[in-house]
Amino acid sequence: MTTDTHTTHLTAEHLTDGWTVADDRGGRWTPDLAASTEIDRADDPAAAAVAMCHHEPLRGTWAD
Repeated sequence: MTTDTHTTHLTAEHLTDGWTVADDRGGRWTPDLAASTEIDRADDPAAAAVAMCHHEPLRGTWAD
């Protein structure tokens, strides 16, 4: 059995509908409404989006 130990780089992007987080493998995380509101109210929304995506991924959805 092998394990993929590659660390994925996460990048916050502000799109028309709000903040999302993209990874270097082509995935995109979109926060749910409550998470999006929290991100928008943060002092640094980009950092908040990346942190939330990493630490609380169930507060949004991932798409490939």
